[in-house]
Amino acid sequence: MSENAIKELIRLVREEDDKASFEKLVIYIKSTIEKYLLYRTHGDTELCGDIMQETLVKIHLKLNDLRDEACFKSWCLSIAHGCFCDFVGKSYAADNLDFIADEPNEVCDFTLLEAKYDVHRALMSLTKKEQNIIIAYYVENYDIETIAFERQQSVRSVKSELEKAKKKMKIFFQ
Repeated sequence: MSENAIKELIRLVREEDDKASFEKLVIYIKSTIEKYLLYRTHGDTELCGDIMQETLVKIHLKLNDLRDEACFKSWCLSIAHGCFCDFVGKSYAADNLDFIADEPNEVCDFTLLEAKYDVHRALMSLTKKEQNIIIAYYVENYDIETIAFERQQSVRSVKSELEKAKKKMKIFFQ
């Protein structure tokens, strides 16, 4: 979907509360959000569905807060991330590490759980902007040029932000 088409759909939803336009926006963004949430919930489709529903409601309610329509996709991912964090809390408590197990009743390799927990904590230590760029690049597999285009930034600026975020995460693990 073109950037102009997205802007027009957003305008129709904002000004006319056009449900058909919002449905088109949902179709456009749903697979990206779903991929992100499935990754964060380790394939728990039921949990993913619950968080997805809450995310879409918040997107609809907050659409007027979107300042730059060109950043719609990353804005939606930040809302999905916020909904995920609201559900599981800002950090995993040590006694709740089994939540991130691949199977609910599986006896997990504790080293793997610790690593997942540490990565999550490292991500949470970043700013929202830094989290979004790490997620866009490493989770969503967007290339630097696409991220730059969606954020309306130069490629150089995005590379700089990505390097800064990676350095912060690296410091977290030292």
